[in-house]
Amino acid sequence: MSLPARDPEIASAPSNLADKNPTGDHPDDVAVPRADVSAGRALAIVAVLCFGGLVAAVMQTLIIPIQPELPTTLGTTIENASWVITATLLGGAAPSI
Repeated sequence: MSLPARDPEIASAPSNLADKNPTGDHPDDVAVPRADVSAGRALAIVAVLCFGGLVAAVMQTLIIPIQPELPTTLGTTIENASWVITATLLGGAAPSI
């Protein structure tokens, strides 16, 4: 396996950008818009996301204790109520995919 020949333009390129650009600015510097988010607002967003995660975790643990009462609560048979447990398990697995 041989290496490709060196491009003479690349070989003769200046060693630093100051030689190529007398202002010293990097030619790839562009203004990147930044979101204006204060520290307090960022903390509030993180707190809401954490609370939502905790609520989702607690809701998943509630389905197992009420499993025997599901058919009477939903007014159906145990076979028809099994979809509730399946949906809960799938809903809990979806965020981890």
